[in-house]
Amino acid sequence: MNRTCMPYEAYIFDLDGVLTRTADLHFSAWKTLFDDFLSQRKEKAYSGFSEADYQRYVNGKPRLDGVRDFLTARGIVLDLGTSEDGPDQETICGLGNRKNQLFHEQMQHHGVATYSEAIKFLRTVRDKGGRTAAVSSSKNAQSVLKNAGIETLFDARVDGEMGEQLKLPGKPAPDYFVEAARRLQIKPEQCVVFEDAIAGVEAARRGGFGLVVGVARETDPVALSEAGADVVVEELTQLPIECLPRRHLPLALDEFPRLAKRLNRRVCVALDYDGTLTPIVADPEDAILSEDMRERLVQLARCCPVAIVSGRDVNNVRQLVQLPQLYYVGSHGFDINGSDTDPLQHQTAQEFLPALDAAESDLRERLRNIEGAQLERKRFSLAVHYRNVAAPDRERIDQVVNQVAQEYRELRRTTGKKVIELRPGVDWDKGKAVHWLLQRLQRNDLQLYGKSARVLYIGDDVTDEDVFRSIIDEGVGVVVADAERVSLAHFRLRNPDEVAQFLGQLTHALK
Repeated sequence: MNRTCMPYEAYIFDLDGVLTRTADLHFSAWKTLFDDFLSQRKEKAYSGFSEADYQRYVNGKPRLDGVRDFLTARGIVLDLGTSEDGPDQETICGLGNRKNQLFHEQMQHHGVATYSEAIKFLRTVRDKGGRTAAVSSSKNAQSVLKNAGIETLFDARVDGEMGEQLKLPGKPAPDYFVEAARRLQIKPEQCVVFEDAIAGVEAARRGGFGLVVGVARETDPVALSEAGADVVVEELTQLPIECLPRRHLPLALDEFPRLAKRLNRRVCVALDYDGTLTPIVADPEDAILSEDMRERLVQLARCCPVAIVSGRDVNNVRQLVQLPQLYYVGSHGFDINGSDTDPLQHQTAQEFLPALDAAESDLRERLRNIEGAQLERKRFSLAVHYRNVAAPDRERIDQVVNQVAQEYRELRRTTGKKVIELRPGVDWDKGKAVHWLLQRLQRNDLQLYGKSARVLYIGDDVTDEDVFRSIIDEGVGVVVADAERVSLAHFRLRNPDEVAQFLGQLTHALK
């Protein structure tokens, strides 16, 4: 499974706001339409059409749905009318036709500009063999594509004209995107959707697409995430095409022969601790390694180097595992300890310890009245656990941590499973730590030699994505998740019990 190849077979792009700058033209046309219409209704004082109205009621939807939804929000009910209604008639169709007229006037006057980075991304996708489709609720999509000079860059197009002919419900229903995948002859789970509208993101998520990318040029990125975007970016240049995460990962136990083929005997195995070797528990100190898992680690360590990589302090995780023949990476990579036969030590960011000490004191004071909040001081980080905090108080915890982070700008805020952390603000993480350890092992000829050495990494946390990213082309990443989730890993295991089974199979294969 070579992730240097294209990770998806098809790439489906919304038009306005993702590839073309016509969103501004649409907004101007909508605003002129509704402001003129509302100003004529003397019986009530109506506020004008705003950017917030555009994002909430109109953006990404078929034209008539946008007219109806905005007017409904203002308590105005009009007859539907017919598609033949003139632009001066006060029907939903009449207003829709007026909006279309205004948009064409805007397009003729201003032309259609594109986002150059998005067009470059689109061309790269095609150069690498990916199939592409354009999706738009607008009935003007074809003329927009032609005006922008990008009409030939798509294998399929689904727009408002086709939607009307096929009687497709508009976004947030998924039908436009599903129809695009059908025309490309690619299953939705093998497609990426790029959307800037909340309704469009909701549609793509409902359609079961493999990856939904929210493009936050004007839309609130938090709103896109809440609507279902797996990844949110401001520009498509932030997405390496060969390194896109996946939701539908093959199960490692089912695909073990294929996974093993990607490895070789020159392998280093690294594993997260909490949620990977042990189940997630309410109190981190109750995460005790089972004797069966410990024995599997012993057997594996006789075949290859094994490292435990954790957010815990290195001494804490070493005490929990109790296997001196393993390597230990603590504090998300900031503290690395060797094995009994290779007593190495590497620490990063010691100069940040005074800031961590001061921030710890402030956090303890500000969190002491929030029931269930747990502050865990690690040598190189501060972890605020909120798993046992009532839902209404979790926002308070987020505010407290943000306030402290603002006061200690040399620290950076990160998140994990039910935890918010402050760490040294340096370019270092689990991925860089694993890479450093592999290079050290290769230099010392400790069962690893040559440039073909590989890393197998197993982890369950958000922070483990840093490792998956770093080994995407030169190793194997296995995420531990009981349900499908978006990850840069290559394979998935459901729980620590499956991790134990997998380690047994791996040991047998290496022997």
